[in-house]
Amino acid sequence: MAAIHTERLTKRYGHATALDSLDLEIEVGEVFGYLGPNGAGKSTTIALLLDLIRPTSGSARIFGLDTRRDAAAIHRRLAFVPSEASLWPSLTGAETLRFLGNIHGSVDATYRWVTMSRHSRPSSSIRAIPCTWPATRRNRLRRSSTTCSGSSMTVSSTGVPSRTPVTN
Repeated sequence: MAAIHTERLTKRYGHATALDSLDLEIEVGEVFGYLGPNGAGKSTTIALLLDLIRPTSGSARIFGLDTRRDAAAIHRRLAFVPSEASLWPSLTGAETLRFLGNIHGSVDATYRWVTMSRHSRPSSSIRAIPCTWPATRRNRLRRSSTTCSGSSMTVSSTGVPSRTPVTN
C-alpha cells in the first residue's frame, strides 16, 4: 500500500489551473521532497491532501484512506508543519508542546521531555515565551511538536526536510 497516492488530482480557480492532473505515488518508508518554483502547485497539493480545499477533479488517498471521506482518520495519523504559523503569545515553549500534543490526542510524555530538553539549552529557556524567540528557534519548536505525537507521517511545507520517515 502506498503512503500517498493521487490520480489525476486537479484544482482550478475559475480559468486558472493551480494543479493539473497530478499522478503521484509515495511508498511507505520513503522520504519525499516536493520541489518546484513558486506557483507550481506544491502548497495546493498539500492543501488537497489534507482536505483543506477540495479538488476540481481526481482523487487522493493516504494510507489507503480517501482524503475527502476519511479526513478525520487521516489527520489523526499525520503531523503537519505549515510554512507560517503563529505561536500563542502567552504560552511557554513547554506549554506549546503540551498543547499541540493534546490536540493530536496521543503524546509520548517522556519523548516530549527529551525533545524539550534537546530543543533548548539551558533547560530553563523552554519555560520562556516563544514569541520572544528568534524565528529559527520558533520554527524548531513547531517542528519538534510533530515528533512528540508518534504520527505515521509528517507533512512539512516549511522547506526544511523532515527526518521522520513514513511508517505504516
